[in-house]
Amino acid sequence: MRKWICTLIFSFSSYNLGSTFMLKPCLTLTGKNITATVYQGVTSQTDNEPTLTAVGVQFDKNAPPNWIAISPDLLESIPFYSDVYLYGTEIHDGMYKVMDRTSRRYNNHIDILIPASVRPGDRRYGKWRNITIYVRKN
Repeated sequence: MRKWICTLIFSFSSYNLGSTFMLKPCLTLTGKNITATVYQGVTSQTDNEPTLTAVGVQFDKNAPPNWIAISPDLLESIPFYSDVYLYGTEIHDGMYKVMDRTSRRYNNHIDILIPASVRPGDRRYGKWRNITIYVRKN
């Protein structure tokens, strides 16, 4: 059953993103109390190179792609460049690519990259607990 649900999610999401890829079984991370927050490509929330990811790729801080940063402990099971589907954030549920890493002080944590133009108080800001991550196996 889980394989079918994963295939359905990736099939639907890849259609919406306008890309295609071969559907494969997924790894599901749940029950680990994974927390999601948002971050922006600005120096107050990152380091001195705010638009450069941990994998060395630049992005436009005002129109960032669907990328996430994950905590170092999750990198063991979700490597860089993995395609993932997030569920449980309401507004940010969807397809992302793992392209960055959070600070070492975080465990079971992901940060969703959002435009620098979004201001605190906007509904895209928030903190979500117990989210589910579906990871496409390569």
